[in-house]
Amino acid sequence: MEAIRRWARRYPAVKLAHVDDAVHTGALWVFIPADDPEFGLWGVDVICISQMVRHEPAVFFLYPDALDELIAALRALHADTHRLRRRRSVLHTLRFRTK
Repeated sequence: MEAIRRWARRYPAVKLAHVDDAVHTGALWVFIPADDPEFGLWGVDVICISQMVRHEPAVFFLYPDALDELIAALRALHADTHRLRRRRSVLHTLRFRTK
C-alpha cells in the first residue's frame, strides 16, 4: 500500500481514502478520475486494495450521477455521526452531573 501512496503523490487528481475491509484490516480506496480531453470528466475508477494480500482488489466505476449519490450519502452519514456523537457526549455529561 505504501507503493500506491507514493504513486498517488505523482498524480494530484488521484485521491486516497483509508477504510477497513470486511475482516477489519486496513484497506485503501484509490479514486482515479476518468478524464478525456474531448469529453471531460466522465466518471471515477475506484480500486479497493486490502492489506490482506490474498484478497483481489475490488474495482468499480462511478459515473457522475453515481458519484454525486455517493457523496450525498457520505455527507448525510457524516452529519448523522456528528449529531449522534454530540448527543451522546451531552447525555454522558448529564448522567455524571446527576450522580
